[in-house]
Amino acid sequence: ALHMADRIGNLAPGMEADLVVLDLASTADIAQRSARATDLWEELFPTIMMGDDRAVHATWINGRETHRR
Repeated sequence: ALHMADRIGNLAPGMEADLVVLDLASTADIAQRSARATDLWEELFPTIMMGDDRAVHATWINGRETHRR
């Protein structure tokens, strides 16, 4: 729709991407709930609901790492 398929839409070399790596055990409460998860949604849900800046392990903007805990 945006005619940008040559730049965005996948993680192939040369493509543009902003990424966040989450720590799904960033706090004791989140880790406890994630450990009982039976699928990806149940594993992500505690971080979505209770997460804070401790949940961000690393970020990349346009392919360059900008933060690592």
